Amino acid sequence: MAQVSTNEIETERYAKCIEASKRIRWDIDGDVIRGRQFDFDKKFLPDGLSKVDELPFLTDGEKKFLSQVQGRTYANMFGLVERFICAKVLEVSHEHFLGDQVALEALVRFSDEELKHQELFRRLDNMAAAQMPA
Repeated sequence: MAQVSTNEIETERYAKCIEASKRIRWDIDGDVIRGRQFDFDKKFLPDGLSKVDELPFLTDGEKKFLSQVQGRTYANMFGLVERFICAKVLEVSHEHFLGDQVALEALVRFSDEELKHQELFRRLDNMAAAQMPA
């Protein structure tokens, strides 16, 4: 019985990532935004996450606005995190430039998804900015 090397196992794991990446492709407009806009008559975050109900001195309108500010802030924070993830994945991919091309493809596909996440969060921020004060 032939022994499987660590490199072969790693390549197989990367190949499964590629397979999933090809199968599960999503589009910002078609799958996420779908022509929708933010409803500024509603809060952007649930109260349990925003904790606005723990601020009894705020009016209902102020609670709604604070929730919207928090929602926009979340989008910006996640967009920033995505930038660091993508940078790290590209750094790790250097190890495979002239070696394991399956690993390289998997990492490039992963970074492509991270770039798409960045674009999504920029788009969400722009959508919110269009109707929120500076």
